[in-house]
Amino acid sequence: ILDEEFGDGGMVTIDFEEGAVLQRIRLQSDRKIVGVGSVDAVGSQREGFLLVRLLPDGTLDTTFDDNGRKHVEFDLEPDGHDYAAAMTLSGGRIVAVGAALVGQDGNLALVRTANALGFTDRFEERKS
Repeated sequence: ILDEEFGDGGMVTIDFEEGAVLQRIRLQSDRKIVGVGSVDAVGSQREGFLLVRLLPDGTLDTTFDDNGRKHVEFDLEPDGHDYAAAMTLSGGRIVAVGAALVGQDGNLALVRTANALGFTDRFEERKS
């Protein structure tokens, strides 16, 4: 049974940008939904990291980079291919791992956000 209080009748559709893909999603201890992937943002870069955070009701969390999503470009070369492929949560921080490619050469790429939990319980380990 779908949760009628989540999104539109239990479903959420989000129109990011052309070429946006979420690879992984997780539920934070404050019930916010976070996800990482890639997006083909406007500009010279072909693709960059995409980080997303939704409120428990399925709407974009506007306290997360003003619109619920954050694009991260490593800019190792023009028209680069950067993408997040995996993620974990650490003390209220999103830690996204992926690649920043230069031609055929891959570079490990990591992004970590600031702590953004509305409250902290013992489900997520606190780190300083």
